[in-house]
Amino acid sequence: MQYPVIVEHINGAYRALIPALSGLSAEGATREEAVQNVRRAAEAYLSTVEVTTIEVALPVNQRSQQTLRPGSPQSALRAQGSLRVTRKRCCNTLRKSTPKDAANVKK
Repeated sequence: MQYPVIVEHINGAYRALIPALSGLSAEGATREEAVQNVRRAAEAYLSTVEVTTIEVALPVNQRSQQTLRPGSPQSALRAQGSLRVTRKRCCNTLRKSTPKDAANVKK
């Protein structure tokens, strides 16, 4: 598994923090030592818990109103009317489609 690590240099010491793991952090005299220490701490923590994933469906009334990050390519396409969210018939997941997708559909 990969996690983003924030490394801070405060008062002559380095602190490495993994926000995704409940703010797990470790310190070291050097940047490398702090990162190595937080890696060990993360491995120790993850060895004591179960990691799983879940899928959460959007309520039906929100499926067509998916929020896109302002400035993202998808929001720019949606603003131009070139992007729409459609529902596949084979399953209950959403996918983004463009007019190019419609042109590629075999009749």
